[in-house]
Amino acid sequence: MKSTSKVLTGVTAVVLIFLVYLLAASRVSVRLVDVRSQPCAERPDAFENAVTAARLGDGNAIAFAADAPGTAGDYQFLTLTYEVTNFGLLPAEWISIAATPEQGDVLQVGGDWPDIQGLSRGHLAVAIVAPIDAPASGRAARLRYYVAGRPIFADATAE
Repeated sequence: MKSTSKVLTGVTAVVLIFLVYLLAASRVSVRLVDVRSQPCAERPDAFENAVTAARLGDGNAIAFAADAPGTAGDYQFLTLTYEVTNFGLLPAEWISIAATPEQGDVLQVGGDWPDIQGLSRGHLAVAIVAPIDAPASGRAARLRYYVAGRPIFADATAE
């Protein structure tokens, strides 16, 4: 009976240490790999849909400004593509990314993605409606994801 109790205690300790390791080793890296610019005048319907979605509080659009002054010709879509690598064994769940707005940015479209399984990578993209003359480089973002129900944040780095 004593030997069984010692064996079960040892097995429990090993399992607990492994679970703590899984949670502690959960790490995701995120880096900006591509930025593309397209004038909103080339896609006026997409521009109007994005502005309307942000105005109505659609979860897929984040408003940075109260409204978009001007017309589609005054703005550009900046599509930011991020590579997210999950170094942990557990999946990164409920992933969302929020770009840090620059001066004149109006809104962000996109930002929520499905899970990225452990030991894998994926590409995520968001579009920002920015002034037509805004620089595309130097954009920062913050990724939020969950591992075993625990929120974790990672900052994006430029390539």
